[in-house]
Amino acid sequence: MIDFYSESLINKLFRTNVRFNTKIDLDRVEKAILYAKKYHG
Repeated sequence: MIDFYSESLINKLFRTNVRFNTKIDLDRVEKAILYAKKYHG
């Protein structure tokens, strides 16, 4: 149940990971988005 804006954020973070060789845990970001939607939206 990821909407357009959440998917866009995940894609931008993925590109940031690749471009700057950073270690952003995208699975955790997705879980956080789902948690926030469940309890705040």
